[in-house]
Amino acid sequence: MEEYSNIDDREEEEYCYYDGIMSNGLYKSTEHRVVANSQKEPRISIANFVGPTEMGNYRSYGPLPELVSDDKPAEYLNFTMEEFMREFLSTEVSSVANRFKI
Repeated sequence: MEEYSNIDDREEEEYCYYDGIMSNGLYKSTEHRVVANSQKEPRISIANFVGPTEMGNYRSYGPLPELVSDDKPAEYLNFTMEEFMREFLSTEVSSVANRFKI
């Protein structure tokens, strides 16, 4: 039996969306856990620090321009943190990113 440590599911889901949306679908976040098993591929972690300073922040979030091209068009709409949090608090967690998918 594998043992792992998991952060609060709802908090984890909120931050998982940033990975997929900002990377334009290139990186997918998985369940946060630590497993010690030398027979499996090494674990890769990508730290990111994204978050509003206040809810009145109207900065636009979305796929990073460096990861969008003619060959790989944007998969997600840009949104403000207020729009994101409105969806996050009013829908099933698993469907929030889909609300912004093109």
